[in-house]
Amino acid sequence: MSAKKQTMWLLSMLTLLVVLSVYYLFYTDPQGSNHALTDDGADMDQTDANGQTEREDSVVTVRESDDFFASARLMRDQQRAKAMEEYFALIDNGGEGTVKEASAKIDALQNAESRELMVESLLKASGFQDAVVMENDGKVSVVVRASDLKNEDVVGIIQTVSKNMNVSGTAVTVSYRP
Repeated sequence: MSAKKQTMWLLSMLTLLVVLSVYYLFYTDPQGSNHALTDDGADMDQTDANGQTEREDSVVTVRESDDFFASARLMRDQQRAKAMEEYFALIDNGGEGTVKEASAKIDALQNAESRELMVESLLKASGFQDAVVMENDGKVSVVVRASDLKNEDVVGIIQTVSKNMNVSGTAVTVSYRP
């Protein structure tokens, strides 16, 4: 199999993996039961007078904020996969200088991805329920799940991002979603 076909196959499988992971994480019940959940996570099972449990036929609902974070990650990963695909095509078709340039850009994309994932993990470990970090042209956008952000929280996020992603604090944009 040629390198181009292998690359395309790998990118297709990675994209499929991301889509299936998002589906599994947000659209399946982790206990494997048919419990229906309300938006606040409360169980909708009802018990009758005999102590029997009756289950309502409905689906597990996903909060809008869950959907935002999942779709933001998916969009970021799709854009990165598309850019990688273009760079791999340049490697397959290009000359010496083009191959080196495309390889450097692929390395930069992979490094950006690992830094984003690391910062997301650090933000979750510092107490935020969820976070999405997106680096683009030396600027970093951070969206965290919070009902409100205090100035101290914003400063801490900017410090974490600038320290781990090697960008200045002025290049970091912080926002939140409940």
